[in-house]
Amino acid sequence: MLFVVSNFVMNGGTTFVFRMAEERYKRGLATTILSIESNVNKELVARVKEFASFYLLEDFVTFGLGKVFVKQLVITAPLKKAKLKKVIDDSHGNVHCMGVYGLLLSHRFSQFYPKKLNITTAVYHQNEYLFKSKKYYFKDIFELILQSFSSDQMIFFNEKNRQDYANKFNLDFEKSPLTPIGLNLSDRAWRSTKTDNDKLKIISIGNLFDFKKYIEAMIENFNEILRLDDRFEFHIYGDGPEKDRLYDLVLSKGLSGKVFLHGQFDYALLTDVVRGSFAFLGGGTAIIEASSYGIPSIIGIESFELPETYGFFYEINGLDYNEYKFDMPRRSFSNCIRVLLDASEWNDVSHRCYIKSQEFSIEKTLETFELSFSSSALTDIKSVSFSNSRLLISLLSMAFNYYLKLDDGIRNRRLQGNFDESH
Repeated sequence: MLFVVSNFVMNGGTTFVFRMAEERYKRGLATTILSIESNVNKELVARVKEFASFYLLEDFVTFGLGKVFVKQLVITAPLKKAKLKKVIDDSHGNVHCMGVYGLLLSHRFSQFYPKKLNITTAVYHQNEYLFKSKKYYFKDIFELILQSFSSDQMIFFNEKNRQDYANKFNLDFEKSPLTPIGLNLSDRAWRSTKTDNDKLKIISIGNLFDFKKYIEAMIENFNEILRLDDRFEFHIYGDGPEKDRLYDLVLSKGLSGKVFLHGQFDYALLTDVVRGSFAFLGGGTAIIEASSYGIPSIIGIESFELPETYGFFYEINGLDYNEYKFDMPRRSFSNCIRVLLDASEWNDVSHRCYIKSQEFSIEKTLETFELSFSSSALTDIKSVSFSNSRLLISLLSMAFNYYLKLDDGIRNRRLQGNFDESH
């Protein structure tokens, strides 16, 4: 299988591909990773090469133009087709695209690859293909590609995204595969990890983006938590564009001795950070990780500004947990924390969160991906008409509008909140 990724830096997508490559390696399955951007985390690349083949797209650009076609523009550069054909052959024509640019690049592959490409994609963030922006040629093309897909070619990680995409494209994506963003949980066994030290640590782990409103909401209302017990501390692990603003908020609230921003986080230290903490707040794969260690985990709702939650991780049904749903009952962060101050309740929530985490195993994810590629219904996207020169012009136009602050639709698609059918 060939994973076409936008980049290979420390983020949720990269760690997901890393886990998939490792699990496939254990099963004797070959994995290849192709990064569109050349700015990668060299340490992560060195580690993943133990399980997979790794390439930069610029290495397949002719005439040394890989340095000229920077960032996403490289998907329009002249390519060494014979060299790429061999990489695709080694992956048996199975290509998984992890976003807009990967899908557009795979469309180019289909134009010169002599056989039918088995192409799939997944919705790694709700707005990956649903973002609002000016009209661009590249946006028209990837929407046409998605409309040509069979239901088996779109993989979803929660029910809400599957319903949103079915509504947007008026297709039968409601029949598409649904799978967890899996973790390797085979070595996890529940045991109470609560400590009786003087500090009651609430932790949050992940990159600091604007759509993670729950972090700001917790800081804004942390004095309410301190009224429950003044030993509480809030430890935030991760870096990102919101770090400085959150730091200023901590200072303005007089919480510099109670709320801590630790910056860039090494996921190799996750076990040490999680164990012994009182509670976790957040989403993504981090909430699964924390729950798998028996930490009572509170759901952080994305793009939602109030200090409210759907509750503990175990309380949600299925795979949907941090997508905003207006009809889901909510309660305050302080309500959840108050419950956990009772030792027997803490232990019960700890165990229930652990049990819930087991639904998110990497084995289930891998099986879903394999079944998608083996489907006889996969369509050949080479029939979608395409102009590489128009693609280049549209990407340049998008960049031009972004730098003039006329349109930041695709660049900031994660910040656009939840899908609204009326727009």
